[in-house]
Amino acid sequence: MDDDHTAALAQLEGLLTVPTLGDLETRLRTLVASRGFDHFACGVLNLAPKPAEPAIRMLNAYPAKWQARYDANNYLAYDPVITHTIRQRKAVPIVWPEVDALDDPMQRRIFAEAADAGLRSGVTVSTQGQRQIGVLSLANDRTPARSRGDILNALGFAQLLACYVQEAWGKLADSQGTYVTVSLTTRERECLHWAAVGKTSWEIAQILKIAERTVVYHIGLAVEKLQVTNRRQAVARAIALGLVSP
Repeated sequence: MDDDHTAALAQLEGLLTVPTLGDLETRLRTLVASRGFDHFACGVLNLAPKPAEPAIRMLNAYPAKWQARYDANNYLAYDPVITHTIRQRKAVPIVWPEVDALDDPMQRRIFAEAADAGLRSGVTVSTQGQRQIGVLSLANDRTPARSRGDILNALGFAQLLACYVQEAWGKLADSQGTYVTVSLTTRERECLHWAAVGKTSWEIAQILKIAERTVVYHIGLAVEKLQVTNRRQAVARAIALGLVSP
């Protein structure tokens, strides 16, 4: 094994000994930057969590404005990357398509707005297990044509990185006792269910015959109980815990 490969492996193995989530994020930023990428997002979804196990862990280093727009428009329900890795459970990497190559109007909108936010091209890899799905996305602000070489060269590394991140996260959760048990009210589950199928807060309010601010309130409570930071993460975690079904 040459020196470059030895160094790369040492960097990956170093993820398994980080003491905090902040340290993990710092190391990940350095690793992805060394491969030509500006941003990353990763998560581990537990498909069959036990009472003392986490259902979902997410670490998002995308631009904050883009993440806010993604959540506000519930793009989770339409994102082809999520469909590929989570809903269809495909293990093969997905290289983000060029906007002009997409036929679906919503998908074109998602990728066009992501490009405007600095996420012009990227790749997503996943680890597919019987009980867990790990997802890792790497992105940059170069055109797909200019970044294609970096993406192809990084595929093997990205797949390995996803495996190491999943393992590192598990070790951190074990050591820091981050497991939680969640109980949602009927109204909170109803709101999250409709959010999971792509409904906006206004649409959910019409369906449940309640005020839109009441929908926002119940989803906010669910976000707090599930110990996540936004609606998208709350939906994913609630599904993983079996609290709602899409």
